[in-house]
Amino acid sequence: MTKPEDEAVEQNARVRLGLWRKRALYSAVAFLLSCAFVYPFVDGRKLSAHGEAVKQGLLLLSLGLLIVLLYCALLWRGARQSLPDLESERPY
Repeated sequence: MTKPEDEAVEQNARVRLGLWRKRALYSAVAFLLSCAFVYPFVDGRKLSAHGEAVKQGLLLLSLGLLIVLLYCALLWRGARQSLPDLESERPY
C-alpha cells in the first residue's frame, strides 16, 4: 500500500478506537446505574414487598446491559490491539 493509504487506514483505526472506547464507557455507566436501581428492591428493603415485577424487569435490563458492555469492551480491546499492529507494519 502507498503512504496515503496507510495513513488513511491508521486514521480509520484511531477513529474506530475512539468510538468503541466511548461505547464501552457509556455502556459501563448504564450497567452500573441499572444495578444501582435494583438495590432498593433487594429483600429486606422498603420496596422489596411491593416491587417484585419491577425488580425482575430491572434485573433483566441489567443482564442485557452486561451483554452490551462485554461486547463493546471486547471490540474496544480488539481495536486497541490492531492500532499498534498497523503502526509496526509500515515499511517507512
